[in-house]
Amino acid sequence: MANVIITTINFHGADLVAIEGKSPQETLVALKPIVEAIGLDWGAQHKKVTKHPVLSGGISLKEIPSISGDQDTVLISLDMLNFWLATIHPDRIKNETTRARIIEYQTECARVLFNHFFGKVQGRSVSVPSKDITVSHLKKLENQQANVLAAFTLLNEKINAVEQTQNSMVIVNSSLTARISETLKEINGMNEGQIFEQYLPMKRKLENEGVPSFKRGRLVAIASKRCLNFALESGTTFFLQRSRETGRWLFHQTLLNNWMKYEGRLMIVDHMTMLRRQYNLELPKPKKKIA
Repeated sequence: MANVIITTINFHGADLVAIEGKSPQETLVALKPIVEAIGLDWGAQHKKVTKHPVLSGGISLKEIPSISGDQDTVLISLDMLNFWLATIHPDRIKNETTRARIIEYQTECARVLFNHFFGKVQGRSVSVPSKDITVSHLKKLENQQANVLAAFTLLNEKINAVEQTQNSMVIVNSSLTARISETLKEINGMNEGQIFEQYLPMKRKLENEGVPSFKRGRLVAIASKRCLNFALESGTTFFLQRSRETGRWLFHQTLLNNWMKYEGRLMIVDHMTMLRRQYNLELPKPKKKIA
């Protein structure tokens, strides 16, 4: 590795390894020692940075000399270091010691490394006309770094919000899967005749509820659509079947009972009342069931 200057910088007791460059973009920092010093899982962080659309552009692999020989080392450019640190949200870390180290590294690490290579540290001079200009330049750069860190922290919070939404969707899907699994277990324990008995066309259900055949066709059509919409909105479409003979919807008894409590029984009452008023029919009162 000709013309490559490898430097070790002590940061709060941890030895950070870096390769000096002419700019922050060309200065490379070994990532694994930082990850392990903070207390994070190296495998998870390595996977994250290599798959990240922005961070992956600042990642490289080089051989670094060590006691046991040259070692392939994952390096991150100094200008990307704060970006990576900002993707780690301290509030999501349960271990208090690790959380404190993350905040410590997010606050100081990149600045210390920058000052080491591009500031006046340990007798090294910088290529600027005077000390006053150097201080001004460093302060301006530190402010820029702080603004970038704040922006990436905000971005990370938004990413976390999206992840929480996705997690909620996974929980809902898991619950729905469990309900489907329970229903399938019940079905697997039945013979064909028992399964058929559990599913009824809307016409049969209305007959069982005491609705007479006179003017019943329109109510059957409307009730079928309403019950189908109820199944879609409540996420219980697994309680629906299609009749092979007629192609009409068949509704599971559980779905029908829930829909009757929701609006079906009220629809029957309105229908029977209409028949009495418009056609002066003597009809039995519809069945009353306790919800």
